[in-house]
Amino acid sequence: MEPDVVDVPGEGIAPVADARLALSRPLDHIGNYGLVTLGCGATLLFGLTPGGAYMATIALPFLVVWLPYQLIRAWLRPARRRALAIKLTMILVSVSAIVASQLWYRHASRRDADIARVAIQEYRSKHGAFPNTLAQAGIYELGARQRWGISYFDGNLLYRDVFSGWDTWGYNWTTETWDFHPD
Repeated sequence: MEPDVVDVPGEGIAPVADARLALSRPLDHIGNYGLVTLGCGATLLFGLTPGGAYMATIALPFLVVWLPYQLIRAWLRPARRRALAIKLTMILVSVSAIVASQLWYRHASRRDADIARVAIQEYRSKHGAFPNTLAQAGIYELGARQRWGISYFDGNLLYRDVFSGWDTWGYNWTTETWDFHPD
């Protein structure tokens, strides 16, 4: 006599009809990991660039819906818990990599902007006026200016905020602080 239920790898105990269907689709679990891998890869592709932290915020609404659904499925089917743990680890590693890179970009962009600020202050103390260009102040390296969006015009020193890419930080010469300028 044929059993009513069988143990399907990765699925747990299932009725025979469901088990035959599950066994006829052995790549389904790879497909599930594939979607998470694709999502993490796309998020990393854009999120690891300066100004790409918004990619993590784009992924957040999907995670808010996906995570409770997956937790309920894992609660109801204990065999899915390992797969969920792997998926969550992939997502957490991706988000952590984006946050770590953006924190480093924030530090590096402020460091390069401070180099420009010091050069402008030295020029101003020697000549009594602001320089017309960064090159006049002795900043010739275009790499940092292009990478961080450092710009200087009419005594205004600005650089792009790396977390959003649209907001800027500007140096206030009277208070000698960096002020945040939202888009």
